[in-house]
Amino acid sequence: MTFGAGSTVYARYRVRGGICEGFVFAQFAPGFTAGSDWYMSLPLDPAAGFQDSEANIAVVKLRDSSASGFGHVAAVGHLTDDKRIRLGYLVSDGTYARWGVIDSTTPFTWAAGDKLSLSFACPVG
Repeated sequence: MTFGAGSTVYARYRVRGGICEGFVFAQFAPGFTAGSDWYMSLPLDPAAGFQDSEANIAVVKLRDSSASGFGHVAAVGHLTDDKRIRLGYLVSDGTYARWGVIDSTTPFTWAAGDKLSLSFACPVG
């Protein structure tokens, strides 16, 4: 993803008791381009034995700012085998809730003014 000039991005983390906790907030500006299959790199390596777990370690809120948009969409982030948080949202296929990959048009078409906020906690080694 490429942030447009004037985008707002805040990110902080801390390690306490062997747990890395953090948050990210982004509001996108004109010139923003969204790629496919969104990831966020962790600031530290996950603890041994936890690295390949695909554990859900993040809570994510997506905000479509358009008047006719989705409004707020709940999403999750799970730990990948390459030590990143993969962002996705839950979508119903009519019978089950399943994982939906966040990309430039899913769960909505991303544009200037849209927001993403994420909080995470992960054991570190």
